[in-house]
Parts: sequence; C-alpha cells; structure tokens
Amino acid sequence: MFNLKFIRGLVVLAVIAVLILPAYAYFLLAPSLKNFVVHNTEDEAVRVATHLAEMFVTSELIARENLPQNIDQIINNAKQDFGIRKVKIFSPLGEILYSTSPEDVGQINRKNYFHEIVATGNKFTKLVKKDTASEEGQYFLTDVVETYVPIMRSNAFAGAFEIYFDVTEHVSQLDKLLGNFNITLLPIAACLIAAMLFTLLRFRESFIERLRTERKLKENEERYRSLFEQSNDAILVSNDNGRIVEVNKRACKMLGLEKDNLSGMNVQDLINDRDRDQWSVVLQRTLAGENPKMETRVKTADDRTLDLTIRASGISRKRGLVQIILRDVTEYRQAEKEVKRGFQTQTVLNKLLHLSLEDLSLTETLELFIYYITSFPWLELEPKGAIFLVDEKPGTLKLHASRGLNEALLNICDTVPFGRCLCGKCALSGEVVFSNCIDAHHDNKYEGIQPHGHYCVPILSANKRLIGVFTLYIKHLAVRDKLAEETLQAAASVIAGVIQRKRAEEELQKAKDKLEIRVQERTVELEETNEQLETEIQEHRESEKALAIANNEKDELIINLFEIMYEMLANRDHSTFEHALRVSEISRRIGLELELSAEDMEVLKLGCLVHDIGKVAIPDDVLLKPGLFDRMDRNIMQVHTLVGASLFAKHHHDYRIRRIILHHHERLDGSGYPYGLKGDEIGLLERIVAVADVYEALVSRRPYKRPISRQRAIDILWYESREGRLDPDIVRIAEMVTETWSPLDISCEFRADYSQDLEVFRQMSYFREPLSDFYNYRYLLYLDDARLLARDDKPYHLILANFPEIKKFNKTMGFVKADQVLDEIGQKLHQTSEEFDARNGNRDNTVMLLRKGSDFLIYSECSDEEVEDLLEDISFHLENAKQDWGLDSKYHHYKFDNGYPADKALNRIFSVH
Repeated sequence: MFNLKFIRGLVVLAVIAVLILPAYAYFLLAPSLKNFVVHNTEDEAVRVATHLAEMFVTSELIARENLPQNIDQIINNAKQDFGIRKVKIFSPLGEILYSTSPEDVGQINRKNYFHEIVATGNKFTKLVKKDTASEEGQYFLTDVVETYVPIMRSNAFAGAFEIYFDVTEHVSQLDKLLGNFNITLLPIAACLIAAMLFTLLRFRESFIERLRTERKLKENEERYRSLFEQSNDAILVSNDNGRIVEVNKRACKMLGLEKDNLSGMNVQDLINDRDRDQWSVVLQRTLAGENPKMETRVKTADDRTLDLTIRASGISRKRGLVQIILRDVTEYRQAEKEVKRGFQTQTVLNKLLHLSLEDLSLTETLELFIYYITSFPWLELEPKGAIFLVDEKPGTLKLHASRGLNEALLNICDTVPFGRCLCGKCALSGEVVFSNCIDAHHDNKYEGIQPHGHYCVPILSANKRLIGVFTLYIKHLAVRDKLAEETLQAAASVIAGVIQRKRAEEELQKAKDKLEIRVQERTVELEETNEQLETEIQEHRESEKALAIANNEKDELIINLFEIMYEMLANRDHSTFEHALRVSEISRRIGLELELSAEDMEVLKLGCLVHDIGKVAIPDDVLLKPGLFDRMDRNIMQVHTLVGASLFAKHHHDYRIRRIILHHHERLDGSGYPYGLKGDEIGLLERIVAVADVYEALVSRRPYKRPISRQRAIDILWYESREGRLDPDIVRIAEMVTETWSPLDISCEFRADYSQDLEVFRQMSYFREPLSDFYNYRYLLYLDDARLLARDDKPYHLILANFPEIKKFNKTMGFVKADQVLDEIGQKLHQTSEEFDARNGNRDNTVMLLRKGSDFLIYSECSDEEVEDLLEDISFHLENAKQDWGLDSKYHHYKFDNGYPADKALNRIFSVH
C-alpha cells in the first residue's frame, strides 16, 4: 500500500511540474513583472505631469489661452530630460489643448475612462503593445505605457496630462527573463517524469496486482451498494454501539428523514421507549453471531406511527458493523386490528340481536343493551350510559334504562324535552351528537359533575321515525371516531328492531293474557265465546278500515294545516308568504331534475311552504324594517329557524321537515346558522332549499333592497359555490331551471279586505314618532315608491316651514322647552292639515304633515286656490308662534308636476334650505 501511495505521489508531482509551473510563470509571474514596470512608469509619469503643471498651469482650469507661448520648448526639454515619447494636455471637458502630434489638437476624448476615472481625480494607465491601438485608437511601433494624470485645483478637476513612455527595452528584458525561467523548468520536469517511469517499471507487477485487487474490491462494494440502495427493504448499517453509519433510500423514505439526519443517530433513538432494552439485547446477540429479530413501533418525522419488524445480522466482526433490516408491517397490523375489531363488533351485535329472542322485559333488554355497548373492547367508552324512548307526551324523551349514573342525574334526566341538552338536540335533529367536554350545550348539570363527553345516537325505525336516543359517556377531550359512530349507529339500528319486536311481543302477550282469561271465564259458554270472537274480529277489521280512513283524513288535515300556516304567514308578511311559494316551486323543479322520490318531493314541498314559519315570532321592527339590518337585527332574525323547528318538533312527526326549517340557512363551510353545520352534516333537501332561498331573495324585491337580474343572481350563487358555501351541483341545476322560467311569475293576491290596511299600518309605524302623530319625511319616499299616493295625474305641492334662529332659541329656552314649543307648533299644523282634509272631501293624502329635525314639511295634492288657503292657515300659526314664544320662522312653497319623483323634489328643497 505504501508503494502505491508513493507512485501516486510521484505522478502528482510530475503533473504539477510539467503543467502547473509553466502555467504559473505565464499567467501569474509574467503579468506581475509587467505590472511592476507599468506602476513604476506610472509613478514617473505623475512626477513629470506634476512638474509640468507647476511650471505653466497657474489658473483654476487648464485652457488654451492659459498655455505659455514657449510650451513646445518646455515639452521638448521634458522629453529629453525624462525620456518621454509623447505628451497631450486636456481641458476638463476632454478637449486636447496641446499635443506633440499637432494633428491631435482640437479632438475631444469622449471615452468613459476619461470622464468616469480621470475626471474624478484618479490616474489611468495602460500598457500598449507594439502594433496595437492605444485608448485613443493610435498605433505605435514600440511598447509604450500611456498614463493619464489628472490636475486638481481646490479639489476640482482642472484638466489632465497624457504622457507616453517607451518601455520596449524593459519589456524585452522581462521576456528574456521568463524564457530563461521556462528553460530551467524543463530539466526539472524531465527528471520528475524519469523518476516516475523508473518507479513504474520497478513496481509494475505489484502495482498491477494491487490495481486488480482494488478493482475487485470496488466492484464488490459497488455491487453491495447497488443491492443496498435498490433494496425494497429499509436497511440501516450501525457500529457495535448502535450508531447509524449508513442508510438506504428506502429507509429514508420510510422514516421521513434525510440521509444526513439519520447518519450519526443511534438506532435506539428511533425505537419506542419501552422497547429500547429489547433492542440492546438484540444488538448484543447480533454481535455474538446470531440473527435475532424484534417487533416495535416507530414514530416518523412526519408524525406517522409505524409497526416495524427489525431483523439484525452481522456484516463485519472486525469492524463491528451490523446490518439492520426494517420491514413495515403497519398495514398488516392494521388489517389484523380491523379483523379483530370487526369480529368483536359482530359478536356484540349478535348479542344484541339475541336480546330479542330472550324472555326479557323491554326494560331488562335495554339495560343489557347499555351493558353490552359500554363493554365494547375497542370503543374506549366509560361504563356509563342511558337509553331514552320517545314519551307519550309529544316532544319529550323518557329515561328507560341506565348504567353507572348517580341519583342526581337520574332525577334531572328522567324526562328530557326535544332540543334540551345533548340528548334533546339529538332527538330534534335525528343525527349523532358528539361532545368531548361539558360545553354550553350541556343544559342538565348538577353539583360535583366531573369532566366528560358524550356520543348521543338517535334510535330510528326503518322509515326514519324517532324511537328514542341512547347516550354513552367518553373521556374528557376524547377524539371523535367516525368508525365508532358508524358502529354505534349500527347498534342503534339493531336495538330499534329489538325495541319494536319487544313492544310487539308485549302487546301480543297482553292480548294473549286477555284471551286466556276470557277463555277461562267462558269455557262453559264456548259457542258464545266463538261468536263473540268472530264479532271482535269483524270489529277489528272495521277498526282497521276506520284507521286507514282516519290516516287519510289526518294526512289531508296536515296538508290543510300547512296551508293554514303559510296563509297565516301571508297575513303577517305578504312578501315572506310569496317568498315561500317561490322557494317551493324552485325547489320542486330542482328535485325533479335530481329524480327525487315522490315521498321526498312531498316533504320538500311542505318544508318549503313553512321553512320561514318561525318569522311569526319576529317583531315588526325587524321583520318589516325598510333598511339594512344591524348586528342586533340579524341576531333576532336568525332565531326564526329555531322557533319554526321548535314548533314542528312538538306537533309533527316527520323530522325531515324540521330539518328543512332548522338547517336551510346552514352552509357547507360551516359559516351558516344556527349550528354552523358542515359538509355531509347538511342533508340533500336542506341544500336544495338553501340554494332556492338565496336565489329567490336575490331576484325579488325586499323592503331594504331592490331586485337584481337573473344573471347577476346566478353569478352570486356560483361565487358562493366556489367559496364552499353552496352545493355546486344544485347551483348548476338552479341555473338550468331558471333559464326559461322566472319564479317572479308566481304571485298571490291572497289578501282579506283588511290585510292591505294592516300591512300599510305596520310599514307606517317605522316612520312615525312613537309619542306623537308626526311622520318622518322619509315616509313620503316610501309612499311614492309603493305608489300609494293617489295624485290623479295632478301636480303636487310641498311647503317647508323652518326656523332659522332655532339654535339661538335652544340656548335661550333650553332644549327641552324648545322641543315642547316645536311639538306644539307641529300639533297645530297637524290639526290644520286634518281640518283642511275634512273641508275638501276627506281624500287620502290631500294634506300630510312630515317632520325633518326641527323643520316641518307639508305635502298637498290640492288645487292652487286651495293651497293659498292652506298657506294662510300655516302663516297664521307661525305668526302666533313668534308672538307667543319669539320664535322666527319662514315657509317656502314649491309646486311639482305629477311625474316628478319625490326624492328629487326633496333633494331640491333641502339643498336650498
């Protein structure tokens, strides 16, 4: 090995001698020597330029008129004294003022080096080889150094000297010196090469053999490296202390770490804490020549947990290297776990099914159900729970079985209304309710309650009717498990069948007991009993027929009740009533495109008609508000979903209609209300109603907004879909069904004789001051917009009565007294308006008093002659106010054509006064 290193050293030395030393001489030594010559010449040029400048540059700037007349003699003397080849003198602008070559005079140097280097006070020097161009494009027959020397006066650039020195002799001497140096290097390189050849011949056989050995070792290493890197198994190589020295790509990918991160780590740092002692035993056995294996769990860098089988084997005892093969058996273990879990689940479900076959009462069956469910091996439930069944009292749950609950909780939860606490909310929604802590939805609490969570699961019949709810306890802050929910729902389906069967058995047993008693009592009168039995059978058949008729009548009654409800809503708010009709028709058309069943279509229709029925509880101040909602208004309006769902939870059996009422304002991204449901938590029917509700609200008129076009409404629906709030499939169908049909075609004039008066009165209440008969001036805008002003194609008049000195009057009288005076004036003007209406035939809106702050506005549709009388009355009251209170006032009369909008008329008046 020493000989091989020695030979390699000779080879390297020879290469350096032959290649690097001449390159050094050419690229470094020669330029350094030439730079030395240039710098010395540059220093000489600076001394010459400074000497010449002191001789004849006496002004601040070098100019042609400042040059001496004998400058040629001065320059010639300098050329002889200093060996100068050529001299140029430049002005500050780069113009050549003097040159030993007269043809150069007058030329201007525009080069960047002159204006950016020399003009800033810096020297500029360049070696110009013979037969090459200088910076100014001149050619010389010798080697020269051209130097630009700036002349500075008071730190300002006064001009420059360009001085050329002939350095041909110096350059020639340097070239000879470098040539001799290169000649000296050749023997040295030749000696080194000879020494290398001699050594190669002397150690040729040994060298070749070592090369072969190294080649074989390298091939073996490459073969092992290839197998190591391309292996489908994760492989680590560690030393005898377990320190990782090598890893393959599969190991990096499996553990989620880079090769640099794994190298240097100890294998035990990757292994679960509880298995590290076992790894130490495996490592010792491997170093002893065995091939042991172990199983452990490893947490990767990306927070994955893997089940691994580790198999270790020795590579080199001398070097103490150990090969560790890691195999991921996570999927195998998970499959094994799933099989075991499925077997355990099926075993428990089979036990639940067998409950229906055992001779137990319903209560005993439910208690065993709670016991079996809370004993699930993998569900990790607390040994506590309860089962509630729907009570005979509508809208309530009754506790029928429990396990592990204390006496206080049993008393509190004996009866639970729908919507109260988690169990009531589960009954109301018909869906699983999960909570991992005692949150705001835990309505039933007691002193000493411990932190816990719940799975509340609805027990539904085959036709989705609610039978009851069972609730199970889980640990505080436990994680929601989708598979656990599915298992619990499967158990709920099983127990639903068991409950129905047990109830049927109890009913059958009761009937059987009655029958036996009757048989025993009437054994002697067997014939009479048979006749009586036949009579009862006949009565039973007739009862079934009557029940069928009653069910049909009940369905008709329900539909009639629905119609009564939305007609009741029509009397409450006609626009909401028409909104319900339109939403129902939009939803119906979407449902037809989705090919919903007839039952779903009927539920969708009834749910749409009453989806806003909760608005009957919303105050007029919010429901009929003609302006935009503030935060309080929105909070109050959002209550209508809870109110409507609460009404139907108590009085209607079909939870799907309740869900439409409760969830039609929920959004897929959780931004809706009242519960902020997300994704699949919102059913298909609710999604349909949500899209239809938004579309109708956009294209129809509201008290607080004007309608928008269909295309703009569709664009908004697609935007909401892209933001994840509405179902894109339903939006696409809504766009299709509204392409050739408009829901605005649906309108209903369902109004009693009094309904319009009631609606107008409710709208008027927004514009009237609560403690007086004064209307705000915006009431005129409302009447004009609603076309409630009966102008009969005649012009109308507006009279503004204002008080220019009202601020001064407020300070003098005080604000309270001033307001009382204004109210008194307003009352007299209002009385005058009513009396004027009476004198002119009691026509509506003939004269109407409005108020704007401290000003009064009188609207009139009277003739010009009648208005003159009205103005006299107004003037009379204003004069009395001045005499009584000293309050100055003015009135301004305007007349407008019938078609002139009220908003423009008011803008015109108020902009002047």
